[in-house]
Amino acid sequence: MSITVTPPSEILVVSETVQLIATLRDANSQVLSGYPIAWHSNDVNVVTVDSTGLVKGEGPGAADVIVTSAGVSDTAAISVSSAVVPSGMSLIAFASGAYLDAPTGGIKVMTADRSSIGTVTTSGGDWDPAWSPDGTKLAFESDRARAVDHGDIFVVNWDGSGLAQLTSDESDDREPAWSPDGRRIAFDRFSSIYVMSAADGSGATMVTLNGSHASWSPDGARIVFAGPDRHIWVTQLDGSGLTQLTNAGYDGMPTWSPDGTKIAFQHGSTWPDSWAIYLMNPDGTGIVQLTLEGQRPAWSPDSRMIVYEDSGINVINADGSGLTRVGDGFAPAWSRVGSMPPPRRAERFIAIAGGDGQSDSVHSALPEPLGVLVTDTVGTPVSGVTVDWILDPQAQESGVALSVNRVTTDASGIASVSLTLGGALGTVQVRATITDGSAQLTGVVFTATATTGSVASVIVRPNPVVLLIQTTAQLSATPLDADNFVVTGRPIAWTSDNATVATVDTNGLVTGIGAGSATITATVDGREGSATVSVVRPEDVIASLQGDWLARLTFGNPRTRVCSGTGSFFFTSDSGSLGGTAGFLVPTSCGGVGLRLVPVSNFQLSSTAFAFNAACGFTAGLPSDSVTTIGGSVRCGTTSGRWSAVRSGPPASVSIAPAALTIIIGATTTLAGQALNANGDVLLGRLLTWSSDDPGVATVSSSGVVTAVGLGSITIRAATADVSGQITVTVVTGQQ
Repeated sequence: MSITVTPPSEILVVSETVQLIATLRDANSQVLSGYPIAWHSNDVNVVTVDSTGLVKGEGPGAADVIVTSAGVSDTAAISVSSAVVPSGMSLIAFASGAYLDAPTGGIKVMTADRSSIGTVTTSGGDWDPAWSPDGTKLAFESDRARAVDHGDIFVVNWDGSGLAQLTSDESDDREPAWSPDGRRIAFDRFSSIYVMSAADGSGATMVTLNGSHASWSPDGARIVFAGPDRHIWVTQLDGSGLTQLTNAGYDGMPTWSPDGTKIAFQHGSTWPDSWAIYLMNPDGTGIVQLTLEGQRPAWSPDSRMIVYEDSGINVINADGSGLTRVGDGFAPAWSRVGSMPPPRRAERFIAIAGGDGQSDSVHSALPEPLGVLVTDTVGTPVSGVTVDWILDPQAQESGVALSVNRVTTDASGIASVSLTLGGALGTVQVRATITDGSAQLTGVVFTATATTGSVASVIVRPNPVVLLIQTTAQLSATPLDADNFVVTGRPIAWTSDNATVATVDTNGLVTGIGAGSATITATVDGREGSATVSVVRPEDVIASLQGDWLARLTFGNPRTRVCSGTGSFFFTSDSGSLGGTAGFLVPTSCGGVGLRLVPVSNFQLSSTAFAFNAACGFTAGLPSDSVTTIGGSVRCGTTSGRWSAVRSGPPASVSIAPAALTIIIGATTTLAGQALNANGDVLLGRLLTWSSDDPGVATVSSSGVVTAVGLGSITIRAATADVSGQITVTVVTGQQ
């Protein structure tokens, strides 16, 4: 059985009341009723409580209200302050009460030195207060006029008088922010930033789409806000100059410092939890973490302190010192006028005790823990002090991890943690700060460097290599660790397993010695990588290329416009060189050559490539004896492209069109013949030999032009290699 009281804490002004509610549950968390409930205060001079749980503030101070039922109890912590009176001290406004769908206790204000507190509004759902520049009014959002999730903007004097509603349409209006000149209010309407008149809410104009929680620059020219992708953005009032300031994790609630030098914001590596307060320059540089946790920051009028929300309201110096919890509440806002309490003095000092400046490979745990020494004002080690360890967001996202985020100093004043590096190379920073219940120092910063790990693999490139005999090719070896980061500064040993075929020097330069295959191996720290080198003779290259190849040519930019051509090669050996014919159909609109049947000429060899001409210039890597595909670059006039070819197999048939021909004596006509492989692919590179079995009836030229010279029927044949095709040609007189 258990009992809980809500709210668990509250701040009251003398004579103010708050209703506490007690809930009794059984072991299965089921709510119980009918049991007597007893309430009492441990200090009736501060608060009293009646039998229903209604608490009243009697005098300044702090007291506990205890509720008891069925042998179990719970406690609510109540603080009571005297009413706020004008004293020249700056004020902090905040939403009070418990948080259900919104804070339930209305808007309150307290002096920055916590000497007094006052109530501005009492309606549940009033929150996100924002001060006017002169400190006389508060703008705030509220659901009081409509249902939850349909907010409006209100304005009220800081003493609770003069309440006025500025927006009342069907929109959901949130998060007001007063302009520095006091004439306008920026606000969030359906997750877009609008600006309206602060006097009456008129003239609402959208500044930027997709944004929330605006904050004005001190000169009123720009607005910083939480925008697209949950990052921080800045814009001019007319929507121009939109600039993204942050790009890691999730960011929100930016607020510009009154002196214009910094922007405070909340950041989390996950959404919507794990918020902490960060600072940056107005251009997005110099991001530093200020707190371990917290959200909704607001600046003091002198830009030296920040008030923020983290299980209540807290104040911290902008340098990270002086952390002080000032009470319960939500969404604090600091007035822009009034005096400031003196900054909290540091009562503990922290220094690095060991572990700074270490280096290790990615994903490794550093061998030495990070340690700090905490001392008092006279240098004596202090035990029992909490040390918070903070990683920057980029380090967290790369996988850097601490063994713990909070450690207590031992009897020697030492606190230490272990650090495991992430998967990114480079420097990692860890900040250690201390909290003794009243002050937090800026802390000390440890630096660690993530380096590559030991060699896990070696990549040798290029691989494979076909190399012309008595020439050289340069290989490179790239050592990689287990995360595929390049490992530098390691010696590389090169070896060949067949020096009669290829040798390699200490720099990876391979020389082809004799025809055959060799494996070239690079060894780094006991890990090996290799490339296969095939050494070929010129006659081997020619022999491996001989035969028919189906080709494709591509010109243009693949992202914009591509033109393609098709064709084939018929390579032959020609007096120790490469000869043959090539046939292509490349659209002239692509810078091509149209339909051409041309000889292969100007064959050339280099150490690892060959080249030839066939109306266009072709280059490709040297082939091995079993090659089935070749390809490389092609240039036709001023147009460059790529070409590729696959081995076709020899002609299997020849087709002739038309399939039969009747022609008048004395006339001519051109036949179209094509060589086809076994798959029916056209071999444009095959030259056909034409013949007539009776030239007295009709002749045929080498290009397939038939001339009728006498009456009768004959057979015209087109042949290539060992295959041919034929048609019947009938010659007739013109009178028929």
